[in-house]
Amino acid sequence: DYKELVHQSVYFKLPIIGRENENLLVWTTTPWTIPANIAVAIEATFDYSLVQGNTKQKFWVAKELVKSVFKENYKILKTVKGSDLVGLKYTAPFDNLPKVKEVADKNSEKFHIVFATDKNILPITTTEGTGMVHTAVSAGVEDFKMGKKLGLPMIPVIEDNADYMSGLGFLSGKNAKKHPEIILDYLKKDWAFAVVAYKHRYPACWRCKTELVWKVEDEWYIAMDRSPLRSQKCEVKSQKSKVKS
Repeated sequence: DYKELVHQSVYFKLPIIGRENENLLVWTTTPWTIPANIAVAIEATFDYSLVQGNTKQKFWVAKELVKSVFKENYKILKTVKGSDLVGLKYTAPFDNLPKVKEVADKNSEKFHIVFATDKNILPITTTEGTGMVHTAVSAGVEDFKMGKKLGLPMIPVIEDNADYMSGLGFLSGKNAKKHPEIILDYLKKDWAFAVVAYKHRYPACWRCKTELVWKVEDEWYIAMDRSPLRSQKCEVKSQKSKVKS
């Protein structure tokens, strides 16, 4: 089931490595997933502009969304195709947490990279947002599918009850859905560009109507048609046991 809910969405910056004062500007309606960020998806065919406002910081945004994001008092420094941004690497808000650092150290080539999306898996539009999509492989269906296709690593961040796992510093033990402010307050210190209330359809439990979260779980399946288990099951079922009284 889905419910119409209002959540705090956030526009946040991701500083590009090797480019002074240049940032990717990313928007998400699920701030709790940001610690699980692995990559940023762009549409290779879109035009992206480097925009500067009233500070020295510059931000990459889809050209068609510049006005809706910056409103006024900005200038476009240059515009390129999304394909020109593929391969850039960046730093993110929670890189200092042990669990994040561990994944980064083991997967340096595919950690915090910009990649061209597959529109059949993760379509990107210019109707809202920035044209740059936060990709958390362990915390979203499309994200997981893209991660699997590209061989991206993942950072599991929540337990079954939505508490942040150990290894995530000040987040550990806090509930991702009950305490959304823990992420937003941290981002507001140095990473948030804007925090905006956003009304959208969000998944909820069909029984109790509480909000749901998405996480990766290991599952095991038994192929009954490829093993003697089915025939063994039938044999056992057909046998009659006698019990002495």
